[in-house]
Amino acid sequence: MITKRHNGHRITFYDGINELPLLRYHLFNKWVMVEAGVGGDAESVDEHYITIMRMLNRGEIDKAKQEFKNLRQNLYFIIQNLHPQSRAFAAMVHSIDGKHYPVRNDSDIDAIIERMNKSRMTFAFISEIAAFLKKKIDDEVATYYPTLDESPSKKEDFTMLRKRTLLVLDSIIEGIDYGDQIADLDDYFFRKIEPQRFDGSEGMEVKHDRNFAAACALINQSRAKDPADMTTLEYLETLDVLKKQQPKKKGRSAYRNKR
Repeated sequence: MITKRHNGHRITFYDGINELPLLRYHLFNKWVMVEAGVGGDAESVDEHYITIMRMLNRGEIDKAKQEFKNLRQNLYFIIQNLHPQSRAFAAMVHSIDGKHYPVRNDSDIDAIIERMNKSRMTFAFISEIAAFLKKKIDDEVATYYPTLDESPSKKEDFTMLRKRTLLVLDSIIEGIDYGDQIADLDDYFFRKIEPQRFDGSEGMEVKHDRNFAAACALINQSRAKDPADMTTLEYLETLDVLKKQQPKKKGRSAYRNKR
């Protein structure tokens, strides 16, 4: 864990998967996901507006409608002074001025948010720490379990992003205009944008909770430690072991009998 001082207060955070309680990890990821897809400030409103206009110009009406719904939720967060990133931050708070705050659900996060407001924590501080924690946790998960979230699509995206970065650098170093190629790559990434639904029973928040519950049920069936009492590392390791124990599906033989 790490401790930071801010406005005369001492705040201690979880910052590693070896000690981060699983339920905190789940809530942290949920609110990071909502922040990425919905947002909660004026800057996010502008991003939604620009995305909606580009989708309408491309004739992607259904995508634009979903993006508009996410914009409405963004505005609701602003009106309620409820920023998803603040809730993600709260999920990682172990203690404030020596007082420990347990977290097992969103109601516990509400209590921490109230304490944060009384401590006059600035959003700049919250945003900085939340971004630092996300990167550190993501890096640790990727280091311990590099194939956990690996897919051909993500590999392709990384390749295209690397290509775009190199074109930008080459244009600066060589003084050559690669604007058309860069624009084509930007168009490639924009076409892949699929606005996620966050409301209702089929929304991303509900799916996130249900997928987590399903994973916990799988662990319980294996008679392992109760997931609610696990650290994030124990949870990921258990899932990895269970995954390896599953029998592989037999595919068609690469060699066929000749007639």
